[in-house]
This record gives sequence, structure tokens and C-alpha cells, in this order.
Amino acid sequence: MLRADPGRLNRRRALRAWVDTLFAAAAGNIPAGCLLLTLLTKDSELKPCALWYRPIEPDAARAQLRQLAEHMHAGTRAPLPFLPRLAWESLKCERVSGRAEEWEFGWNLAGIAAKPPGDFGGRCELDDGAVAIAWRGFAFTDRALLKPWHAMAESVLPPAEAIGSDWRGGAP
Repeated sequence: MLRADPGRLNRRRALRAWVDTLFAAAAGNIPAGCLLLTLLTKDSELKPCALWYRPIEPDAARAQLRQLAEHMHAGTRAPLPFLPRLAWESLKCERVSGRAEEWEFGWNLAGIAAKPPGDFGGRCELDDGAVAIAWRGFAFTDRALLKPWHAMAESVLPPAEAIGSDWRGGAP
């Protein structure tokens, strides 16, 4: 499957391409992959960026979609331990560093949570009023409490082995 998207390669576009890949594979009888092409405009200069998801077997895609639907349903009853931007950035840092055994995800998320509001280089999901209400009293700086957050990020975001090319910082 080919997906062309104008604009910068970012987590929203990469996650959408992952979900599209899952639907394409689940609908067919053969494995499906996805090539996401984006155009980055910098100083009136177009630079193409590419992200490749390796083909996924139809049964594995259906299982992943079933799990995503279960998460969506659970999210209608209670807040899920998942904030997309923080999960994406923390999981990406963990994978790039190669220190998953040291649980880099927890260090990243706890480090971000320890910063003052608005000190994340822009708005942070933890600065959001709805997040503050939903997770009132939750100690985001306590790494031991972040294990369910890591499990949710791993179950929602594409696995590292699914990413087949130089993702240039866009995918975890």
C-alpha cells in the first residue's frame, strides 16, 4: 500500500499509516505493508521523507485491530494509561537508545513529568486540563507506576520490527 501525505513526517501521520496497514492486511488474504511518503517543506525547499512498514500477516493484523478496539472500548469507561505524544516520544527514545532492558521508557516519561508545566518545548499532554483531571494524584515521576503505560504504548504503537526503513525520527 502506498500512502502519500503532504507535510512533515510526524507521529500522527505515522500512526495513521500503521492503522491503515493493519486494516489493509486484515481485509485481504495476503500480508500487506505500507510505504508512507511525506514532503517536508523547509525554506521553500521540498524534501521527501519515507517510512516503510514491513508486511504484516492478516491474522496478526486482525489480532492487533481487535486489541485496539478493546482499548478504545475500555477508554470509554475509564482513562487509559496512554498519552499519545508522551508514549510516542518515550518509546522512540527507548528504541533509539537500545536500552529497553534499562526501561528507558520509564526514565523518559518520568523525566518529562518532573519538568514544570510548559517546559517540554511547547505544550505537553501533562499540561492539559482534561489530563490533569483524569489523572489527578497520579505520580508520573514514579517509574514503578509507569509499567502499565509502557505496556499500553507497546500494544498500540507499531512494533520496532515492523518499521523497515530509516524513519528519521518520525516513528517509535
